[in-house]
Amino acid sequence: MRHNPFGGLTDQELRRAIVPNDILSDIIKDVESKESYMVQLVGKKGRGKTLHLKILQQLFDEYPIYLLDENIDLKTIDRTESKIFFIDSIQHIRFMKRIQLYRRAHKIVFTTHHHRLHEFFLAGTKHKTYLMKGLDEQVLGNAIKKRIAIAADINDFNQVEINQKLVRQLLRKYGDDFRSILNYLYDQFKHAHYDCR
Repeated sequence: MRHNPFGGLTDQELRRAIVPNDILSDIIKDVESKESYMVQLVGKKGRGKTLHLKILQQLFDEYPIYLLDENIDLKTIDRTESKIFFIDSIQHIRFMKRIQLYRRAHKIVFTTHHHRLHEFFLAGTKHKTYLMKGLDEQVLGNAIKKRIAIAADINDFNQVEINQKLVRQLLRKYGDDFRSILNYLYDQFKHAHYDCR
């Protein structure tokens, strides 16, 4: 293996690794729509919101993406002339600034842990909401296979065999928290690799 399969991926690897949520095709249509409205991806941490947002921006790379944290310089968003853009973790923007952004933009696709319905009402903007939750055995199994295939430089992820019992155990332990599953697998791989030396 070239690297730990369960660590960070390049943009190119990310495109190969994703097992998209069924709603991805609907959100693509939203971005392409001429109608003006906000699109919020709502869910707890680790449910794939940021992953899907990055994939969307790669598909529409003419539009900027802003990956926010507490230290973000919001002037970059203020200066953008794009009428469509992507924002990860919009809660890091102050309330009134969010209202201004909703009113100014043609469309923002953003991630959030909580619904922003009252904000849309105050801003007078239309919206669509997608709940990011749920993870089944097949989706998780394919996600694991794809990551192993990338790290092992295997073109067809179906050639990778995994222990389905482990997949079921991971789902029982972590539910649909994909990030926690990846963290667990990352640590297991790291310790196994270290023990082999």
